[in-house]
Amino acid sequence: MKIAYGVFIIISLIIILSVGSYYIISYYSEKITQDLDRLNNYILQEKWGKAQNLMDNLNKTYNRGELFFTVFINHEEFKDLKTIIARLSSLVKLEDKKEILPEITVARELVRSIPEQEILNIKNIF
Repeated sequence: MKIAYGVFIIISLIIILSVGSYYIISYYSEKITQDLDRLNNYILQEKWGKAQNLMDNLNKTYNRGELFFTVFINHEEFKDLKTIIARLSSLVKLEDKKEILPEITVARELVRSIPEQEILNIKNIF
């Protein structure tokens, strides 16, 4: 009977931690996606000052979420996301509209895919 309780507690902890991590990752992913959408709009309108301020905020949000991203997401995706955000920062400073818009699209899709990969379901377990 003690073994059954132990197994139940371990499985419960795994489920609780999985759900908690999913919500944290979803929160940061949604926030970054919203910032990328706003950044896209600023770039289209050529509001470079606002774009630079937003990029600074996006970097801060990413840095806060980085702890959770490094623990819970695939390291290749984390590395790709980090590279894209660094590239976005440089392109905003250079005011390179032609190069930045495709990068925003790639970043948005990468960030949107993160919570889908972390949700607790049979496909992600096996």
